[in-house]
Amino acid sequence: MREYLGIAPAYRGSNCSKSQAPGPMISLLPVRDRSCIDPNKEFERSNTFEGLMPFYWNIISGCTNGCPYCRVKDFTIEKEGTWAPKFHPGRLNAPYGSRPIFGHRAWRIYVAALGDFFCDGVPDEWISATMDVIRDTPRWWYFFCTKCPKRASEIGYPDNTAVATSIDTVARLKIAEEYMPQVNSPFRIAACSPLLERLVFKGPAIFDGFMIFPREPSGSFPVFWPPLDWVESIIDQAESVGALLWVKSDLIRHYGLDAKKTKLQSLIHATDAELRSHIAKKRRTS
Repeated sequence: MREYLGIAPAYRGSNCSKSQAPGPMISLLPVRDRSCIDPNKEFERSNTFEGLMPFYWNIISGCTNGCPYCRVKDFTIEKEGTWAPKFHPGRLNAPYGSRPIFGHRAWRIYVAALGDFFCDGVPDEWISATMDVIRDTPRWWYFFCTKCPKRASEIGYPDNTAVATSIDTVARLKIAEEYMPQVNSPFRIAACSPLLERLVFKGPAIFDGFMIFPREPSGSFPVFWPPLDWVESIIDQAESVGALLWVKSDLIRHYGLDAKKTKLQSLIHATDAELRSHIAKKRRTS
């Protein structure tokens, strides 16, 4: 069983007895935390993202990006006790203890929904420990969303991953287009979430999917509906390169685009098999 940065399997050097240990499936813990892993931990059920991902895996919570309109900061502080990046080693076992729900999106997991997995405050060892589990559980499909594409580009990804970068402004678009081509995940997404400025992509073909969200109300920030021509521009750019789309339902309703909803939410409605087929086809033609 592999050891991680000199730390042996979790039950050694901790308060866990060997009989309590989760076994060889989890042998890694970050250097700073030797606490016992919960062998019965499961993924949290997701009630957001319109069914795209049925589960959360909040193995890391918290963020240092400082977005003033953040919707999850207060909830995370209440739930986890802090908004500073925090690693939860007891949740490393969740991919092994969880079972898929019925449906064609049964295996999709949103990693670190209560933070940014790649933000500056997350040590490399937390990322390494998490990615080792992801590689060891290929039946699940893990989704990341980050405002830090530079750091995300420095990670090696297995085939069971998708990486989105949040692009709300032109400044973030420039950073995304510089670093996202270097992200070697098989599925890359431009998450225009929230869409706060008109965005024109120089290289939309680097993305396999596009998400378009309004800014939802948070604290002193009211809802912001991006102008329809901004939304339609991104839709046109996505369709020009054969990318899948996810326009949030409330944005579709706001502009009366219900007749196009199936096309505008192709990313949500695609089955796991269809997504993998889409990836393979796009790679062959790129």
